[in-house]
Amino acid sequence: AAQGGTDDAAECGTTARTPLLPSISQSEALQNIMAGSPEFVFLAPGDICSVCLEAFPPEAVRAVEEGTPRAKACEALRALDPPVVALRCGHPLHVEYPPAGRATCDARCA
Repeated sequence: AAQGGTDDAAECGTTARTPLLPSISQSEALQNIMAGSPEFVFLAPGDICSVCLEAFPPEAVRAVEEGTPRAKACEALRALDPPVVALRCGHPLHVEYPPAGRATCDARCA
């Protein structure tokens, strides 16, 4: 029991929430993210990853040029080094962070 004898699962005196969907493992979640092909990928020259703050390479921008089929564009992004994934909302992220980006993330999270 938490402080005051309340249930750890309760929030602000309410009952615990019932999950809407069954839980999935981290690997299943990552697999689902990596398999996605959004309708549009928001990526332009000079854009940076919102997590590691590193710029996306020109190859990433070329991969999502207008007219490229989305599945092919997402496949090309995942093939980059480091890989880039386009979330369902269309925003790209580095899957593995470049060394400079890793240092930025470490500094921001410290």
